[in-house]
Amino acid sequence: MERGSSAGVAVERRRGLWIIAGAFVIAMASMAVVAAQAPPSGAVSARSAVVHLEPSTRTVIETAANVATSGYPGPIARPDIHPGPSVGTVCGGGSAAPNYVCGFMPGSQVTFEVDGVVVGTARAENNGCVGYTIHVSNDASLTIETFGSNGPKSLGPIPSGYGNHTMIVKGIGGPGPYRDKEVGLSEAFTISQCGTTTTTPNGGGGGLAFTGAQIAAASLIGAALLVAGGILVVTSRRRRRRQGAPPSQI
Repeated sequence: MERGSSAGVAVERRRGLWIIAGAFVIAMASMAVVAAQAPPSGAVSARSAVVHLEPSTRTVIETAANVATSGYPGPIARPDIHPGPSVGTVCGGGSAAPNYVCGFMPGSQVTFEVDGVVVGTARAENNGCVGYTIHVSNDASLTIETFGSNGPKSLGPIPSGYGNHTMIVKGIGGPGPYRDKEVGLSEAFTISQCGTTTTTPNGGGGGLAFTGAQIAAASLIGAALLVAGGILVVTSRRRRRRQGAPPSQI
């Protein structure tokens, strides 16, 4: 009987150790999951929220109607530089999708401005449109490349920086109600670091940085699991005492 009691004590001891070890592993895994879901302090990632300036509902409807009736590949420039569709987010070291602005006098000069700075000029195609692509270097300098039958033309570069920007494309209106009038289109876009990770000057390095709330959450998970394991061990000891076996010594 004594040999059976000793074997039972050993089993309970091993069980308690496995429970505590399992709780520790789960706690560490929880901290790793929290760290993976949070970008470092002071960094911008691809999942960071970006604010876009969207056009009004009326402008969207008018633009869609004009494109449908005229066959233009892009939105139409109008007097008073009305807002057009957002270009979206351009990553540092990347490019935006090709876009068009239409409604200009064929062959006329079209000016591109970003945040009030003239980037350069290009010529409208025979259909009154000008095609362009925004390129952003790794240091957030911006270049606009126009394309079409007139050949590619690179405008810029100009310094821009990360964040929200506004591009204005303007020129002389083509045949129709806006003929010989100054027309233009305002389009918003955002330059983002898109997945590159930087730290604040005092960050110390490129490793992941935890916030106090994240560390506290993971610690609470680990502590709760450890307490649960301890309760199971104590309960097992008491059960063995009631059965007449000596308590295990862990």
